[in-house]
Amino acid sequence: MKISKLFIGVSTLLALVIPLVAVGAQETKAETRQYGVDLAYKRRVVSTAHTDNNLNVYAVDGKNDTRYAAIEENNAFFYINLGSKEKVGKVVLDWEAAYASEYQILMSNDALDWTVVANVTKTDSKTDEIVFPAWIEAEYVRFQGISRATQYGYSFYSFEVYGPKSLAVGSSVVEVSSNEHETELNKNFILDNLASTRWASNMAAGDNQYLIIDLGSPLAFDLVKIRWEVSFARIFRIYSHSEIGATSPLRDDEGWQYLTGAEAGLGEVDVLNQMLTRRLAT
Repeated sequence: MKISKLFIGVSTLLALVIPLVAVGAQETKAETRQYGVDLAYKRRVVSTAHTDNNLNVYAVDGKNDTRYAAIEENNAFFYINLGSKEKVGKVVLDWEAAYASEYQILMSNDALDWTVVANVTKTDSKTDEIVFPAWIEAEYVRFQGISRATQYGYSFYSFEVYGPKSLAVGSSVVEVSSNEHETELNKNFILDNLASTRWASNMAAGDNQYLIIDLGSPLAFDLVKIRWEVSFARIFRIYSHSEIGATSPLRDDEGWQYLTGAEAGLGEVDVLNQMLTRRLAT
């Protein structure tokens, strides 16, 4: 079954939606991959203690003038909870002068059992782009220091994690129920492939807000991920429409088919895969 239109209805204030739709588990060569948003952006972080006011969250705030700086320990660590299990294709570290001459990147699905996925040695503070030969599924990504290059603790401006680009990037958001701010929180930010931008419905409009996405052409997919700002939907539903043509169906038009939804959304990242797959299979 292929779908060309998506309707997402929510029962509370919707602040950010980025559908991440994936087909199967097909591999792509590292050199031909297209990456999505920075999965680490404003996610929860655990680390060795920081120095001065260089907090660990500054490495995932999307700013190039803030940084995390660890205390002076060779075995200092830093790891991110991505909010859900993700396919990771690369990790990017933007170093300050106090870089690691040797370190590891590890991944885990429970933050208890870790697997080393990269061993890195270096002689300068240039940005490291660590590309994996195949997608690695993980919910936690960790930096583990081994040896410092300077007397100071490890310090980096950003720690970024990237997975596949959403199939919805480049699609059109044809309608939203309301806008909190037309310029700063525009509907088109939902699908711009940037983690730091978002759409927000108008707070005064209350619950039962919605948006309609035109995928441009019929697509088959088995996964939808919704990445929220702090204002997330507790209850929401996703519908599809098979209409193909220049005119997109409106919310109250006939032909919308229920795909999946949540009666108790968790916020941060909502993953809708098994329910959606079963529906598509019927």
